[in-house]
Amino acid sequence: MGSDGILGKLQNVIDEAENREMEVVRIEADIIRTTKETIRTLDPSFSYSIVAVASNRIQDIDIEVYKKINYQWVLIEKDDDEQDIAAVTIEPSDYDEYKIVVKVYKFYSDYDVGHYGLAIIHD
Repeated sequence: MGSDGILGKLQNVIDEAENREMEVVRIEADIIRTTKETIRTLDPSFSYSIVAVASNRIQDIDIEVYKKINYQWVLIEKDDDEQDIAAVTIEPSDYDEYKIVVKVYKFYSDYDVGHYGLAIIHD
């Protein structure tokens, strides 16, 4: 199946972060049908940009970021526009775990699986 252009799109995100003198602290790429989750501890000393890019099979990809409050995951930020790239900015209030959910909202016709790339970047 191949990665359907995802690696080039992810490299563009990395290049843009480096041009802005930001640090890429996590990169992942994977196959996706509906959702994928990742947990990351974020440091309040930094402002984070979290970016997801979609392969050529995915028309619309979204991000949701949750923080555990009173032992439950609570949505704190999301990008739910209708594009093949999603981005949110998080300014953590304290040093804590955050759950990042990448969701495929819509595939192009004839597809029900694709790839995504996720980059976590801080200033």
